[in-house]
Amino acid sequence: MDTTKSSSTCEPYNPPLLITLDDKLSEEEKKIVKSILEEKLFKMYEIRGRVKIPRCYSGEPCEYFSSDDLNLRYYTEEWNCRRWGYNKDGIDVQSLIADIRKHYHIYRPHMHVLITGGIARDFDCKEILRGLAFPTVPSSIRGSPKNAVFEAPGVAVISAGSIKILDRDDWPTALLIEAAYQFGILYGLPDADSPNYEGPFYCSHEDCVMNGRSNKKILGNNPNLYCEYDLRRLIDNLELVYGGHHFC
Repeated sequence: MDTTKSSSTCEPYNPPLLITLDDKLSEEEKKIVKSILEEKLFKMYEIRGRVKIPRCYSGEPCEYFSSDDLNLRYYTEEWNCRRWGYNKDGIDVQSLIADIRKHYHIYRPHMHVLITGGIARDFDCKEILRGLAFPTVPSSIRGSPKNAVFEAPGVAVISAGSIKILDRDDWPTALLIEAAYQFGILYGLPDADSPNYEGPFYCSHEDCVMNGRSNKKILGNNPNLYCEYDLRRLIDNLELVYGGHHFC
């Protein structure tokens, strides 16, 4: 079954982005995270892509969602590693993302990003992860239809808790790089046609956040965060998602 929608006629595709800030984050940490997203990422995306990204943060009023939507919580404790018999702290984020996408049609169509204060782990709770994402646009996968979007828009988890453990000093900078990487996956990076392409979700360019290495030197070497090929693809895909295209 084809999981993508082709561009023809039908409804405009412009899914609002709901960003859930975990209650395990302190109020000060929530302010830091929101500032990173707004000032470092969304501002660049909107200026570069010449689009408006409709978005809301949990717990704040927003024109794109009803109060019921904003109070919607994905119960991460259901995927707690210790609850499932593993003697480790953390959340199985792979299963969590799969569950959110499974129940996507119950709620208003949207993209969802969770910023967790706890630890994120991979399937079976083996390794600590900084984050994980399922893309909205599949152009990071070679052979995907051009100008395609998945029927259920993307989901990402970014773990401030994991980042503090793995990166320790200056966690906000590490969180920015991780957020840029996970949002890149959401928007179909890396560019599968780039000479820097290393396969789904990875770029070989040393100063591109899509290389997945969490290298803080990227900020000093490349203010654009993404290599030229991924930046070009990012701009195209932002226009695809938020530019008023119609899909069915």
